[in-house]
Order: sequence, then C-alpha cells, then structure tokens
Amino acid sequence: MIEVGVGDSIPSGDVIARVLGGSIPLHDIRRAFLLGTERTMEQDPKFALRLLADVAIKALSPAINDPTTAVQALDQIQAMRKLRDLLQNLEQAVPAERRAVVEDRLLRLDAACEQSLQEADRADARIPDPQGLGHSRAA
Repeated sequence: MIEVGVGDSIPSGDVIARVLGGSIPLHDIRRAFLLGTERTMEQDPKFALRLLADVAIKALSPAINDPTTAVQALDQIQAMRKLRDLLQNLEQAVPAERRAVVEDRLLRLDAACEQSLQEADRADARIPDPQGLGHSRAA
C-alpha cells in the first residue's frame, strides 16, 4: 500500500509504502519510487499548475499589479475543462427545475471559451476533465 502521493514531500525516514500479506525485499520497493531533492513537471503535472497559479497570484498582487500576466497564466491552466466537468456533473444531480440554471452556466462557459481562447484551444476546452490536467474520462 502506497502511503504517499505524487509530489509529496517525504522527510527522511518516513514510510512510503507498506507490504501487506507477503514480503518484498526493501531494495525492490525502493526501486519502484523516484525520489529527488526537487520536484519536476515530468514527475508531477500538478506542480506545473501550482507554478502557474503562483505566477497569476503574484501578478495580481498590489505590489506587481500585472493583470495581463495573470490572465495569460490562468489561460495556460485550462481551468475551463475542470469547470465544464463540474457543471456537467451538477447538471445530472440537480432537480429538473434547477437544470436550466446549470445549462445557462454551461452556455456562458462556451461563450467565455469563444472570447478568451485561441481557436486551437477551444476544442480542448469543451472536453470535460475531472482533474484539469488534460485527461478526459473518455481517454
């Protein structure tokens, strides 16, 4: 059983995995993990998203006040895919009399995609993505 998640900081000596119902040599367990002193985007895609979010937050701070950079950073995150996934799930869960409100939000999301995204990114933004990392449920 894996005790840590991708991108977690692991202090020296912490348990990273437990073997239940058998035994595996410690050497083999250690080989299954890639540990390093720094996180990389290849190992942890959420790290890249966190960096972009940090750029956007700092750009919006009173000291920097750079909304253009903030918008560009947020556009790269493709949060629209996650929002679409949430709205489509909500649409299925709400009572029938409230569906029109959710459908309106989906139409507004489509309009925002048309206005703010380049044509090449619009098709991707219409694919629901539960993690917001570029993987659809269909894939």
